[in-house]
Amino acid sequence: MEEPLEMERSPQLRKHACRVMGALNTVVENLHDPEKVSSVLSLVGKAHALKHKVEPVYFKILSGVILEVIAEEFANDFPPETQRAWAKLRGLIYSHVTAAYKEVGWVQQVPNATTLRNTFRQFHHSVLTEPTSHAALFGAIGPSSSPPSLAAP
Repeated sequence: MEEPLEMERSPQLRKHACRVMGALNTVVENLHDPEKVSSVLSLVGKAHALKHKVEPVYFKILSGVILEVIAEEFANDFPPETQRAWAKLRGLIYSHVTAAYKEVGWVQQVPNATTLRNTFRQFHHSVLTEPTSHAALFGAIGPSSSPPSLAAP
């Protein structure tokens, strides 16, 4: 699956996008519980390493794309301090996921990151800009009219 329109119409990819946003929602809802956050991200990392055989760099690419799309689509509700807080969360996610990969003995390969980044960006832009997707994707991490917001530490 390489064409953006094909990706937008894929029920499997849409389902995965909702799982990604659901996991992100779980992490945000549990920021007060570091053990829960670590557990969730460890499970995600190990599943993607062992079952899906996905390079960990894709987590960094995907999370960056999600933040770019949110910043574009909700610019008025995503000020620099909120962007910085989300960037910190992105780093936390990536460090936990890569730790899980290391724990299972993952040997990193070199992916085509530019192509994958562009693919993620096209797909997530379409998902986040659908009228009904926003509330479903962000769930309890923010009101339905604005993107999720974290207070900058």
